[in-house]
Amino acid sequence: MRGDLPQSSIRRPLAAAPGRALVHVVLPLAIGTLAYAAWRSTDVRIVTWMARIAPRGVHALHDGLALSASRAPATLLGSLPDAAWAWAFGAALSLVWLGRPWREKAPWLGAGALLALCAEIGQAIGVVPGTFDAVDLAAIALGFASGALLAGR
Repeated sequence: MRGDLPQSSIRRPLAAAPGRALVHVVLPLAIGTLAYAAWRSTDVRIVTWMARIAPRGVHALHDGLALSASRAPATLLGSLPDAAWAWAFGAALSLVWLGRPWREKAPWLGAGALLALCAEIGQAIGVVPGTFDAVDLAAIALGFASGALLAGR
């Protein structure tokens, strides 16, 4: 047995913490997706995908929250989805390695953080579609670290 978790939790780590998975993975994914649908341009890839599934819903959400978007800082609207998705990714990796010693989980969390950051860095060097933004890069780093640390404690 590793740590203080029962053997069954080690084989199925998310089963040991379903509430954490809901709060730290599902909720941030939903927030990030809704933020994109509500406040980002309708030509952003995920918004066009969502519009194919529920065209009226996406456009109603976008139009209904346009006023709130005009009052919020552009940096928040642009970087919130990135931070939320990175939080969910960091939390998911942390929950997979829940109860394991740092020497076992640190390499995986480091690789996950690097992968999350590579999406924005790829934009900077032109291999990933989109526009590089240093604030987005910082939001991804902060989101990943926060999700990983808070979900894994």
